[in-house]
Amino acid sequence: MMSSPLLYILNVTLVGLVTLPAIVLTGLLFRRSTGTRRDPSRRWETFTKAAIGLYSFVHILYLITSIIGATNDFGYYYGINNGYFVAVQFLGIISLLFSHLYEAAIFLALLYLARALNLARADETSRRYRIGRKWALGAVIWICLGSVVVMSISLSIFIQRSFTERHNADMDLFMSIYNRSMASAIINLVLCVTNLGCAIGTMVYTAKARKKVVDDSLQKMSTLMLTCAILWLIRNVWTVIFTFFLAFAPYFTGGILVWSNVIDPILNSWVTFVILALLFVLATVEKYALPRARVKEEHRKSIDVEAV
Repeated sequence: MMSSPLLYILNVTLVGLVTLPAIVLTGLLFRRSTGTRRDPSRRWETFTKAAIGLYSFVHILYLITSIIGATNDFGYYYGINNGYFVAVQFLGIISLLFSHLYEAAIFLALLYLARALNLARADETSRRYRIGRKWALGAVIWICLGSVVVMSISLSIFIQRSFTERHNADMDLFMSIYNRSMASAIINLVLCVTNLGCAIGTMVYTAKARKKVVDDSLQKMSTLMLTCAILWLIRNVWTVIFTFFLAFAPYFTGGILVWSNVIDPILNSWVTFVILALLFVLATVEKYALPRARVKEEHRKSIDVEAV
């Protein structure tokens, strides 16, 4: 928890400044048609829609919990019978699930964007890409399943604590809650590390795709695409560091952890919003668009190995 009202205000302000524009971009992007799901030149737009929609939803929940937390002072057990406290805990648990889901959607958007760039300049689907795609989809499935497990464990802990008075809690209950908390924290950290690995793979794939671009019409688009990949890598490095210290060394970090509640919105929420805004530009601004006709021609040649 942040100990200063000023930190609460800064945190809510920083998150609010990206939440409202994200909602606007969500509405604008969902008004666009993304074509068929099997068209590799448009598939990344579908995942961009999902990512920005989930991002907006998560940050709306975060704003609600931050505002409630700023206007209420309750400890964990003291607040069990407080409706606002229950809302904060429940929404926080739910938002963690959807956070991992929008992260997976961003990863797939960047992956298929780089793939669309490759299709714009070549008619081949390499064996390396097919193998990499299988690993990528496997990682996304793991992220989705792992995030559901984390949510389930967190809910079980919260429900058990809700029906247990503090003075009636015995050592067995404490150890049960502690072990589940550690399991949840470890799985959540592994999910963050998985996202970091995906970000590294995406940046490498994007850099290779951009390196082979010789068409001037694709240079601007590939530059924005590489910028997204680099920012996504930076964001995930920070997330791994922040998640580790938040879960396993909260007392060691002390005052640094308090101020990280202001740093995190910048390196997490703001950087992610910049990535989504750049993807929105790539999807809506014509001068950054892929040459659709050529991509569709190459798609007809590789449809047998591109099916999902």
